Amino acid sequence: MSPAVDTRLSPAAARLVRRVGFGLRPEQLGMLTSLDDRGVAERLLSAPTPPDPWGDTSYTVGPNDAGGTRRRTALAAIARWTDAIVATDAPLTDWLTWFWHGHFVSALPEVKNPQLMVDQLRLFRSLGRGGFGDLVTAVTTDPAMLLYLDGNDSTGAAPNENYSRELLELFTLGHGAYTEADIAAGARALSGWRVQRATGVASFVPRRHDDTPQPYLGVDGVDGVGGVHDVASVVAAIEAQPGLATTIAGHLARAVVGPAVDDDTVEAAATAFRSGDGSIEAALRTLCIVVADGVDGGGVVCPPYPWLVAALRSTGALLDPRAAFAQLNAAGQVPWFAPNVSGWPSGAAWDNASTVVARFTLAVGIAAATPADAQVLAAAGSSDPNDLGALLGLAATWSDSSLAALAAVTDARSRLALALTTPEFITV
Repeated sequence: MSPAVDTRLSPAAARLVRRVGFGLRPEQLGMLTSLDDRGVAERLLSAPTPPDPWGDTSYTVGPNDAGGTRRRTALAAIARWTDAIVATDAPLTDWLTWFWHGHFVSALPEVKNPQLMVDQLRLFRSLGRGGFGDLVTAVTTDPAMLLYLDGNDSTGAAPNENYSRELLELFTLGHGAYTEADIAAGARALSGWRVQRATGVASFVPRRHDDTPQPYLGVDGVDGVGGVHDVASVVAAIEAQPGLATTIAGHLARAVVGPAVDDDTVEAAATAFRSGDGSIEAALRTLCIVVADGVDGGGVVCPPYPWLVAALRSTGALLDPRAAFAQLNAAGQVPWFAPNVSGWPSGAAWDNASTVVARFTLAVGIAAATPADAQVLAAAGSSDPNDLGALLGLAATWSDSSLAALAAVTDARSRLALALTTPEFITV
């Protein structure tokens, strides 16, 4: 039976559930609507870390294995993660994992071994809500990152600057907060880490390292040696920069509150970050409460992968992973296959012909694979399309144009497919 229209989520709750929770599962609707908006935020924030999606399965691929084997193994690992997100009642951990995957970018074509990408996601799952310094330290010596940004080949005699540059420009402080000399100094201080291809383990090789203290970011006396000389001193110098909190809070705020988030909201999250000694959890909590209290920084255009997960959570559909990922590839976003170190685009960049066509193809497949007894399918066949909107987690009624389009379709599965591609479902 489809729900009454008055059981729909409030605007604030709907934003929270989609922006940090990968969307609504219909059986959650009654529980979530029994809470006030701050209660929904607390429910999301307090959920325990869900079980590891990959268990004891090995996704190691040898250097001599064919590319097809690598890709099949990778898609199997991504499918396991996707299935876990679709099924979980505690989605925040994996939402943050996805957020950090798009921030500290590594990609399989350079890393080669899917197991290393799995291990990097595990790193994000375990450290993604803790201290930012701990997260940066772990990422810096993570095997996938060492391979992706050439830290594996960096020595004291020939330091590679790729990771040192992106650490400052993309991962922490932002463009303009450092000099070329800082990049060179950081590269020397971070040299000496090496990944054993046979085991996928990273270790420090002293003979490949330059331990000479280097001036860095205007900070002297780090570790009492007059400059940076290793991973710990580099991270400490970055943490000492006044702008770090605002930069990281801004990245989180644009994802949680919206792309036009105001400066006061960003600063509130930055203050929580600083007060918690770089606590990601404190900044995230501040932003979720702000959204619960009604602050909205504008609509977030849902990229293809989170949109797919939200659609699967709403419908209970089971798709063939190969077909699903083929369409995600056409749409421009498959986990582990970011186009460059900057990650995927955001906002209006996803409003393009190839993405629109791929979304619709996926939506048709999702609707066809939705179980016959699913609540959402019954709602799609209801005389009132607003029943369907409620089960999809929408806060408001459909726009006139969407309502007219939905009303013109009588077949329940076709109406469901159309609903999944409306602006109301794509923009959250």
